Amino acid sequence: MSQEGALGWYSMDKRNSPEAILRCVNRIAPVESIGMLFRTNGPDNEWEIVSRDEPNVLQVIASVVFMSPQANSNRAYMRTTISVDEFIRDCGENHCMSGFTKPGVLEEMGKAMAMIPDAVRGNRGVPSLSLTIGWHDIIEYVDDARLIARPWFSISFWDYGTPSDLPAFRDAFYQLPFVQRAAGILEEHLGPMERFDSWNV
Repeated sequence: MSQEGALGWYSMDKRNSPEAILRCVNRIAPVESIGMLFRTNGPDNEWEIVSRDEPNVLQVIASVVFMSPQANSNRAYMRTTISVDEFIRDCGENHCMSGFTKPGVLEEMGKAMAMIPDAVRGNRGVPSLSLTIGWHDIIEYVDDARLIARPWFSISFWDYGTPSDLPAFRDAFYQLPFVQRAAGILEEHLGPMERFDSWNV
């Protein structure tokens, strides 16, 4: 069963600047800072490493597979919280930045998730809002590793927990008013988005 997972959207459109993306995210929920930061030291190469079947330690956070420092020196956990302006400044074309928005969406998502029946939701908790900017690999682990996409940016609702009925949960989640509102804001300001969900099983 799934240990953790994310549901959200991604875009290949590099014309959307980090400033435009953060302005849009701020319309979904106020963003005062970005925490739990990861930064690559060059182009993201997670799928290249995973597809070679090299021994590594995996931790899936916000639908992006992060390798341990011992397995992949290309990715660093910054262990800090930075301002939105600092996050934007640190974004770049040849690396990716990833983190969770603060203060987050726990209150709004808590109310929204309560609308999904327990029999469908299972032990799925209240998700946090995650953002990644810069070319990066979205990888899923269900039986075997699968590359979902390599987008310019992605935004997702991430949490631990296992839906009891994944297809029904997926349908119910994307029908939640708060989630539909988020999707509408993204498409209005950033253009067409591709929907995805990624699970680590």
